[in-house]
Amino acid sequence: MEKKANVSHTNLVEKTTYGTYFLGQNIFFSLFASFFIPFLTDIGIAVFAIAALSLIVRIFDAATDPVFGVIIDKVKFRKGKFGPWLRVAAFAVPFTTVLFFVIPADLSMTAKILWAGAAYILWSVVYTFSDAPLMGLVTTVTDRLAERTQLVSIGRFTSALAGILVMVVIGAAREVFGGWIAVALILSAIGFITMVPLSYVIRERFPPPPLEKSSGVRDTLAFVAKNKYLLILYVAFFIAMATSIGMTLTMYLARHNLGNEAMLMPVMLLSMTGPMIILSILLPALTQRFDKFHILLVGVIGTVVLNVISFFAGYTIPWVFYSLTLLRGVFFSMFFLPFFLFTPDCAEYGFYKAGKAMPGITFALQTFISKLMVAVMGAIGAVALGVIGFVEGEGAAQLAGFEDRLWFIYLIPPAIGALVSIPIFLKYKLRDKHVKVIMQCNQGEITREEAEKLLAGKI
Repeated sequence: MEKKANVSHTNLVEKTTYGTYFLGQNIFFSLFASFFIPFLTDIGIAVFAIAALSLIVRIFDAATDPVFGVIIDKVKFRKGKFGPWLRVAAFAVPFTTVLFFVIPADLSMTAKILWAGAAYILWSVVYTFSDAPLMGLVTTVTDRLAERTQLVSIGRFTSALAGILVMVVIGAAREVFGGWIAVALILSAIGFITMVPLSYVIRERFPPPPLEKSSGVRDTLAFVAKNKYLLILYVAFFIAMATSIGMTLTMYLARHNLGNEAMLMPVMLLSMTGPMIILSILLPALTQRFDKFHILLVGVIGTVVLNVISFFAGYTIPWVFYSLTLLRGVFFSMFFLPFFLFTPDCAEYGFYKAGKAMPGITFALQTFISKLMVAVMGAIGAVALGVIGFVEGEGAAQLAGFEDRLWFIYLIPPAIGALVSIPIFLKYKLRDKHVKVIMQCNQGEITREEAEKLLAGKI
């Protein structure tokens, strides 16, 4: 049983600012994940060029994340392991966001592509300063599994709010102010205000043991290689999410299939993220009753089923469309929200197997996979638009039959990806009861021999 499981190390201010940082961070993530392609097609860049740009730039950026993970593990700050990185990101991410969204539409095609590539690389690098440290922070502020779950749930709750805020602001700001620059300025201001406080109030009470001076690339690779559940988890997640191109097509669906971007895009998002907000509140209680892996698995299976049903039901009957969108949101939330609770578990498992605490590389791998996922998702989405005959330029008329083809790529590729991920997820055998034993061993509460006996034949 977890020692003093009801004791909370973090106070209300820390929990609140942890949530607000997630709000700000995910304002920027949602903006780029959902509107990277629409913005670039609106300023006239061809979808196949966007696909190449998305893949090349984002893979290059993702490849730097493991290097950053090593840096996190090695660099020693006077005030915390992760907090100083979060402070830098709070200033740098808003600035680079504006830099990307001020690309003039009247530049030459080459100039627009070069500007977009350079600005996005810069944004991604500084965004990394927030992502891996923010997730890793839960391991240094508390040693309680239940409290870590609570913090991650708070983060997921405010992340869902961020998605809604982005959709509402984009719809309203583009209609009132007439462009993307206003959107970038408003959202960047909100993101900055919500991200800044955390690094000034957080206390990292449980810093990881220092690494030996010899620790380097070889040790990092050995750590990752021994962490089989980290690899299984992220391979499955990557397959499921990289094919979720519907996330990048929401604006196009609202414009062309539903006929009202400003009004119906926020309604669509609320139907999808409303369940995420509710589930994020309920998640700590649910994980006390059910193993989070089982919640995730039900979510993946439900996503496959609901996407197929939604495809055949169509989008022409509003109450059917929004009811099924809401149900898809329920199952997607059951998959997406619990997922981020697994990385701290894998960090503990890696410490247990390798004998070294390397949270930086563990959470940097999460960032790496997330960025690689977005890169592939964006590239697949852009290519799919090109294949179905999309015509670039804001307000451009589309070819006959475009709406039906868009509906197909909106729902079926995500269903296929989720289906393929299921047998891989089933190879993940690390359950909450196993993690508690591993944490007790890592914290010296039980011996290695006692832990091996309790875990024998189970993982």
